[in-house]
Amino acid sequence: MILINSQPTERTTDLVIDWIQYLSPATRIARVNAEDRVTDMDMTINATGTDIRFTAGPFQIALQEVTAYWYRRGELLLQPAGRAANEAMAMHLRQEQDTALGLVYHYLAQHPNGINSIHDTFLNKTIVLLTAVACGLEVPDTLVSRSKAQLLDFVAAYPACITKSLCENPAISYNGSLFSIGTAPAEAADIAQLTGHAEPVKLQTYIDKRWEIRAFYLRGRWYAMAIFSQADETTRVDFRAYNHQRMNRMVPFTLPAEVAEKLTQLMQQLNLNSGSADLIYTTDGRYVFLEVNPVGQLGMVSYPCQYNLEKIIAQTLLYEAC
Repeated sequence: MILINSQPTERTTDLVIDWIQYLSPATRIARVNAEDRVTDMDMTINATGTDIRFTAGPFQIALQEVTAYWYRRGELLLQPAGRAANEAMAMHLRQEQDTALGLVYHYLAQHPNGINSIHDTFLNKTIVLLTAVACGLEVPDTLVSRSKAQLLDFVAAYPACITKSLCENPAISYNGSLFSIGTAPAEAADIAQLTGHAEPVKLQTYIDKRWEIRAFYLRGRWYAMAIFSQADETTRVDFRAYNHQRMNRMVPFTLPAEVAEKLTQLMQQLNLNSGSADLIYTTDGRYVFLEVNPVGQLGMVSYPCQYNLEKIIAQTLLYEAC
């Protein structure tokens, strides 16, 4: 059985499952979405070994029978057994549930034929930058601060700089509209309006680019794409601010061996066997690392470059072990 953690509308999961069914029609697949609450659960731990079984949605799953595991999106959730007497008891029961599910995720994270785990979603992007520097990658000069004076000094030292979220870019609902917090120019006039201690703010130097690079990684192999976003004012700062009227040109790209080696070292240091890295190729010929997204979109690399990554993931789950 191949176990997949995902979400109901996640298109990449659909395509990978299509490939698994085409390549190996007899293979059993359990796709567990967050809506598929875990009902029954049994865990036996003794000197003879460990046995973990649970029911989620229509699937009865014995982890010892799982031949491959792919964490794509979402999480496992236990079906509540009833209503707690008060909030304190409700909090305790949630902690008990999280602890029980933690053993499941711990087991799956060590699966010899696993791709990603839920632990990857808690990646700290600032720690990633520190690790990238240790691996010999160049990164933008960065400041994280609550000090208005420090932020203003940074903007004065780097007149062209940007700000971005410290964590994964959230989508925030406000007054009936949905807003995405992405990358934007940082202006001294905006910082000057801060009062008291701000929430931690991340500033980075803006780097002129010839093109951006999105590179998908899977177990030591890189599949890279160059994105010509610089000429379009809409996407000049960040290609993800898509100009749907005139999409950026995207083409297959081969990473220089030295850059690929350093990126692979970074992924190993972060204990990631899959993910997407973003880089900039500068106007003066340097490769600057920006960030890693462990479970980001990969269709945007697969389709324009004809890498057929969905098939490659299916083959990895079917035939490869770490």
